[in-house]
Amino acid sequence: LGMIFQYDTRDIPINAWKGTFVEMSATFFGSYIGGQNNYQVYDFDIRKYQTIKRDGQTLAFQLRGRFGQNDIPYGEMSQPGTPFDLRGYTWGRYRDYSMFYALAEYRHMFLKSSGELSPHGIVLFTGTGTIGKDIGNSNDWLPCVGVGYRLQVQPRMNLRIDYGFGFESQGFYFNFNEAF
Repeated sequence: LGMIFQYDTRDIPINAWKGTFVEMSATFFGSYIGGQNNYQVYDFDIRKYQTIKRDGQTLAFQLRGRFGQNDIPYGEMSQPGTPFDLRGYTWGRYRDYSMFYALAEYRHMFLKSSGELSPHGIVLFTGTGTIGKDIGNSNDWLPCVGVGYRLQVQPRMNLRIDYGFGFESQGFYFNFNEAF
């Protein structure tokens, strides 16, 4: 049982060049709806996209928090290191009740000699996050940095290849669409 608030002004959700996205949710699990565990998850996701100079040059920012309480099952715990957050960490290596992270990306699509957008581009990204039972007392921050290649397979839809570096960790990611 839960509720979601969403605000979205992005030009195109799968590959935004400008706009803002805000989502806040609260989800409640318990025996009162047939579950075996009683817990809650509160989540917020804030993203901002800004075109720089021309289309295809974008600064993208994301701030996200996921906070769990009570008897959270192991499989429902927060896990940074997915292809959509702190790239550079093994998915599942870190797992706990709550996580918080911030990401920044510079996305650059090259130009053809005619001045039109090329189907090729690059991405530089960096971020940091933390995970634990109580985020407010966490002193362990996980940094990440990386680079990616983009190949536009349809208008504004990219094939994504990223390589990220974390603390004593690294990861290779292959996916469609942007990380956020």
